[in-house]
Amino acid sequence: MRASGVLIGAVALASCGGGTAAAPTAVAVASVVVQGAVSAIVPGTIFHLNASFTPAGGARRDCSADAVWRSSAESVVRAAPGGAAGDFLAMRGGDAQISATCEGTTGSLAIRVDNAARWPLLGTVFAAPDGPPIANAALSLGGAPPVTTDAAGRYMIIADDPAMRGVTVSASGYQTRQTSLGGGDARTIDIDLLGTDPAFPFRVYRMMARNAYEKPATAATVPIRRWTTAPNVFIWTTWKDSGLPVANVEWYAAEIRRVVPQLTGGRLTVDRVEWGPANRPLTPGWINVQFDRSGNWSLLGENPGWLQFGGDHTCNSYAVIHEFGHAMGYWHSDLVPSVMGGGPGTCTEINLWPAEIAVAKAMYARPPGNMDPDRDPDGYVPSLAPAPGIKVTCDRFVSSR
Repeated sequence: MRASGVLIGAVALASCGGGTAAAPTAVAVASVVVQGAVSAIVPGTIFHLNASFTPAGGARRDCSADAVWRSSAESVVRAAPGGAAGDFLAMRGGDAQISATCEGTTGSLAIRVDNAARWPLLGTVFAAPDGPPIANAALSLGGAPPVTTDAAGRYMIIADDPAMRGVTVSASGYQTRQTSLGGGDARTIDIDLLGTDPAFPFRVYRMMARNAYEKPATAATVPIRRWTTAPNVFIWTTWKDSGLPVANVEWYAAEIRRVVPQLTGGRLTVDRVEWGPANRPLTPGWINVQFDRSGNWSLLGENPGWLQFGGDHTCNSYAVIHEFGHAMGYWHSDLVPSVMGGGPGTCTEINLWPAEIAVAKAMYARPPGNMDPDRDPDGYVPSLAPAPGIKVTCDRFVSSR
């Protein structure tokens, strides 16, 4: 039997034949009691519980610090981020059982969180793309006084209504992030900040994401253009200029599947790859691939996408990852050798350089329409009109063999 967080031991009764029953004999058992002030709890409240353990036949002791604490409904109540053992955070209205286990014995306590128009928003601020947490970062939601992350980069903001509002996140040594957060539900939202060189390749990032290499004067006004869904790919297997068949279609299909996950920071893969001898109209969700001796080019970050290879051979890995780099949203850079900066031809597989891997992870963690240096569209909905198609030619960066 379990009641009010106390485990109650059983009582044994014994009798002999039809004689008088022997006096009840209490069986010594271990117990755990969970206690705390648990009235008037609303979302966003942090409260503390204590656990005490009484061994069989022994004296009671406090076991809060070494207990294994659990919540039966973490969407309602969860361990408070960065809190001590026994600290819990109310997330939303509802019921939960909080249990503590000490030396193999468990006790529990029922918790009720009152429904209220308050929603805790919590998470970690960390260095992009997958660096350490950032302590003392300041977050200001909708112009409210800022909250500051703790030593582990954790923050908590209480939203009093469901409206989506801008939040500014700043920290010394990092680009200020402008994004959006809103109430309506309890959420865990991790936020990454772009650092500066050399910790983060910000110069290369601006070239690849903003065209700061070929048009530095306009880089501040160039939004991120990238895919948000897994692309499908159609390969036209007839040369556009000669009408001859493309010889290495299956190699191209495999190479395209290999490079797209790299180019999207591991977020997207290629869905379907199809090919045929007749060209297809451009179709949303698809990237069309054609072959023509006039050279290598691609539309930049367009959906539907369209690109061209000027060569047909299995030593064309550079051209494949470079043109699909444009198709997935990247401009040229001056980093040589690299994928988007170009380099010498080779018959080995080409992969993103380390700086480009960091750029891909950071850029694909941001919504389309993100502006320089790190400003997301309001509510993650791109507020810019669709940009006209941009064709990027690449023959001075990659060569056809």
